[in-house]
Amino acid sequence: MPGLSLKMTPLEDRYELRMKGEMIFRRYLHQPENDRALFDEEGYFRIGDAARFHDPSNVHRGLVYAGRLSEEFKLLTGTWVRAGHLRAQIVQACDPLIADALVCGERRDYVAVLAWPRLEACRKLAGADARESAADVLAHPAVREHIIAGLHRHNEANPSSSTRVRRCAFLLEPPNADAHEVSDKGSINQSLTLRRRAAEVERLYRRAPGRDVLLID
Repeated sequence: MPGLSLKMTPLEDRYELRMKGEMIFRRYLHQPENDRALFDEEGYFRIGDAARFHDPSNVHRGLVYAGRLSEEFKLLTGTWVRAGHLRAQIVQACDPLIADALVCGERRDYVAVLAWPRLEACRKLAGADARESAADVLAHPAVREHIIAGLHRHNEANPSSSTRVRRCAFLLEPPNADAHEVSDKGSINQSLTLRRRAAEVERLYRRAPGRDVLLID
């Protein structure tokens, strides 16, 4: 936008994006602690997004979104997990059976996933009709094998501890906009949703998981 100044702060292999301009607010009302946290020393607003150049040899080709910084977390080993980027990879690896996913693993030993299924795609693959319950459809061997195979391929291409998925389970309750699980942009509020669904996360990480938890390796 005219008058907008974009600041790109190096962050490993990408950049944290910060903005300043007449269209960007300059301070919180009576909340100086927020000002200190969200504005840098030059007055740039930390928008919380990261990006990288589409073509580093030609910056005029623009930027590619590289994740939401607030969605990133550390495993118990101290390794950072880029949840936003990993989530997109997982959905693609399991296409078309997964609509969206929660990447889990903060203060855990490994990454696991809670996934919202595309039920109609799962029914089609399982050869199930509308009378079969969602739980029965998701337990069908063809559905389970498709997800496991997709995540195996993902793990082979992404073998590091920050990208390798070791468990997956389905979520039957859709994202709840009234509970603020869905942002104004239509994306999943990862941190809030994980807190709200803490019991599901515990189910995923049980020492002896139920059959509804898919073990990938």
